[in-house]
Amino acid sequence: MAQTAFESLLKQSIGLEAGTIGGDSIERAVKRRMKELGLADSDAYLALVHESGEERSALVEEVVVPESWFFRNKEAFVVLQRFMLDEWCPAHPGGVLRVLSVPCSTGEEPYSIAMALMDAGLKPGRFHIDAVDVSRRALEKARLACYGKNSFRGKSLALCGHYFRETKTGFALQESVRKMVNFHQGNVLDRGFMEGLGSYDVIFFRNILIYFDDAGRSRIAKWIAAMLKDDGMFFVGHAEGGLMWQGVFTSARYRMAFAYRKFNDEQRVNRRTRKSHAAGKLSKPKRKARQERCLSPTKRSRASTGRRRNGCDGAEGPAPVKEEAEGTQTLEAAHELANLGRLQDAAAMCEANMRENGPSAQAHFILGLTCDREGGGAKAEAYFRKALYLNPDHYEALVHLALLVEQQGDVAAASRLKKRSRRVYEKGLGNGEPVRDGRE
Repeated sequence: MAQTAFESLLKQSIGLEAGTIGGDSIERAVKRRMKELGLADSDAYLALVHESGEERSALVEEVVVPESWFFRNKEAFVVLQRFMLDEWCPAHPGGVLRVLSVPCSTGEEPYSIAMALMDAGLKPGRFHIDAVDVSRRALEKARLACYGKNSFRGKSLALCGHYFRETKTGFALQESVRKMVNFHQGNVLDRGFMEGLGSYDVIFFRNILIYFDDAGRSRIAKWIAAMLKDDGMFFVGHAEGGLMWQGVFTSARYRMAFAYRKFNDEQRVNRRTRKSHAAGKLSKPKRKARQERCLSPTKRSRASTGRRRNGCDGAEGPAPVKEEAEGTQTLEAAHELANLGRLQDAAAMCEANMRENGPSAQAHFILGLTCDREGGGAKAEAYFRKALYLNPDHYEALVHLALLVEQQGDVAAASRLKKRSRRVYEKGLGNGEPVRDGRE
């Protein structure tokens, strides 16, 4: 199979960096499409994908598996409400709050935005929501707005259940919320993406940056800077803070909301001054010694973290992503191999485990570890961030990522990651183990 040709095509089409999801995932997606079309020749299918925009979109949808649920990372929606009430409303009496959700997947995020604004007292005529995704299939489901139980994690159904009615096929969203969201199909890397739609007060751009290469992230940073109003705010996913915001955006400093604002001129000058003072403080031998200390896995007891509350309604947060029990011993063995310096064997074991059991935070962490030991800093960073996407409380991934970004000179991002790792440590969470919330 012309695997590299498909990887190159997807990178050009949507900016997808194959290393972030693994070449095997792309290969499986190609085989599924070929089987559905009754094609046996991969070269013939490659030609079809080049010729047909519709088939190219179908392949993209096979590769980019959408996963979303209502009020995912509830802290972001609480900060959205605070921003609207404390800042935007006083500054824009009678105005219309403009919000953008990219990628919107099957609609849970933009509909959550609408419900959060309505619950905070903003009347429907005072806000406008645009929601964009590359997948036609996902947008069809979003417009249908009927959801199964997987779209409600923890007690999020109790949080927004008054906006739904239960039917034979699932939970149907009220028309009053559905009509608040305008769905569009589009590719964020297209030159004319969202052209002519104006700027936004709030942009949600979550859980997609980890799939792009550096060039793609740089283009997105410029695009967001152009689309976001000077006094606006935007949100990223928990694994994406500090990916490419340096010198363009600064943290809004809301805990666990991963909210950012544009830098003003004074902040840019101060940041350049801090960075120049910090450069060169950590010598290479010290950096290597610190990395070596992080290689040995530390056993920590799992403890109940209690119920997480969002400061607004006191409801439990979404159920955490859990590592699959299957293959745990294999990953432990892979970790040991990595610590012994058998990096290729460890990487091969992780790839095989994910082929059999699906994505795993621990597998991505070990792959990052092997890349880091071989000097592949960029690939290692991508793997560590993917591990944190799957498990935000993966202690070792947080520690290693903090070291990497510190070596790159981003002291502020490293500091934030270290604080997160300390919080995980203080909660008593184990390396790569699932986060517990006391509901066992």
